[in-house]
Amino acid sequence: CTGLSASSSKSSELKVGQRGAYIMHENGEYDLRGCYCALVTADILGLLPDEELTAGMGDFIASCQTYEGGISCSPYGEAHAGYTYCGLACMI
Repeated sequence: CTGLSASSSKSSELKVGQRGAYIMHENGEYDLRGCYCALVTADILGLLPDEELTAGMGDFIASCQTYEGGISCSPYGEAHAGYTYCGLACMI
C-alpha cells in the first residue's frame, strides 16, 4: 500500500470518475461512501467549508438518485438505505 502523505494529498488526487466522487483506497471504486468519509474526516479535522473538497459533490449525489427516490452507490445503481444515508448526510 503506497498511501498518501499528509503533505502531498490533495482532494483532487483522491477524486476519480465523475467530478465530486471520491475513492476509499488506491485503485478502488468511487461511490457515496468515499464522499461521506471524505466529508466526515474533513469536518473532524476542521477543514470545512472547503470549496475544492466539495466541488461537484452535490451533482454527483443527485446523479445517484434513482427513480424510486432513494440514492444508490453510483449513477445507475440500485437504491439502498445505507447509501441514501450517506448521500443525505453529505448534503447536510
